[in-house]
Amino acid sequence: MQLTRDGGKTWANLKSSITGLPAFAWVSKIHASEHDAGTAFVSVDQHRMDDYKAYAFMTTDFGKTWTKISNGLPEDWCYVIRQDPHNANLLFAGMEHGIFASWDKGKSWSKINNNMPPVSVRDLRVHKRDHDLVAATHGRGLWVLDDIQPLEEFNLIAGKDVAVFATRTATLWNYYGLIEEQGDAAYKAKNPDFGAYLNLYLKNDPKDAITVTITDAKGNTVRILKDTVSKAGVNRIIWDLRYTEEEKLNNPVKSGWGGSPLRFWLRPEFIRPR
Repeated sequence: MQLTRDGGKTWANLKSSITGLPAFAWVSKIHASEHDAGTAFVSVDQHRMDDYKAYAFMTTDFGKTWTKISNGLPEDWCYVIRQDPHNANLLFAGMEHGIFASWDKGKSWSKINNNMPPVSVRDLRVHKRDHDLVAATHGRGLWVLDDIQPLEEFNLIAGKDVAVFATRTATLWNYYGLIEEQGDAAYKAKNPDFGAYLNLYLKNDPKDAITVTITDAKGNTVRILKDTVSKAGVNRIIWDLRYTEEEKLNNPVKSGWGGSPLRFWLRPEFIRPR
């Protein structure tokens, strides 16, 4: 691993400054911090040498000294370390069998696969505008964890019984479906849920339904949502951007002409006995 600070005119070998770096190390990814100059994260993949341990390191002084940040990761080789662009302490690790997150810059880790299978995660990116975590896997395509603001703000809710995270801007748009059939050439995946994502944290399971009141800029109530499935932990309630429906009239629609059941009238000569 080499470093240049003059646009490539000269290079310095950093291998000897990384304590714990194995011999013949395969450096899989280098991630330069968007928050602090001189900070970078390195992942090392040694499974080709029959070494299945996780290796990850961090420097904060342009590679002069390094800290091992793989403590707490399982014995599973690491492909990539990415730092969240909004929270400098939040790191993501792409492993051979999933994704891990750290809220303390690599001192401890938690697996966040959720419904994603234990698949090889070769690269990770956080979409800076939309706060989406995108994972590139080997054999299972691309996976997207929509709106990770709860992960980015998780340290802010310490000691709270209930907390609401920042809400991402939602766009009201219409679906458009293609009539043409492209056969097996078409790419198909589940679209993200439509609407505004209301992310909240509950310390304990609620005893009753959760009521969410949505108001406009003038404080007028737009919609009241009732949720009965949220439980302790981080939850998501999706508002479909609709207003509260008007009260329906108690006047059921009847079929046919004049509100009577539909009848077919035939002239007698059209009825032929058998």
